[in-house]
Amino acid sequence: FTIGIGDTVADPQTMDRINKTISGAKDDVKDLIYKAQTGLLEAQPGQSLMQVFEQKVNAILNRARDTAGSEVTKSLSWHNNIK
Repeated sequence: FTIGIGDTVADPQTMDRINKTISGAKDDVKDLIYKAQTGLLEAQPGQSLMQVFEQKVNAILNRARDTAGSEVTKSLSWHNNIK
């Protein structure tokens, strides 16, 4: 398989959706950090506060990755070599 530079550059609309997804994830993580620092984040049974924090951050970042990846996949043309 070969790919060209055109196969790796997203169109402006897709980049806008990806940037909004990343920005939203950053805001969610900042909110989670605030909750952890101010004592608003609650530990779950069998987990320390740090474990709960890490689990929630991972969920936010994984969701952002999946959403951004989905946006890219939807925007690729049928003849794209990466798809």
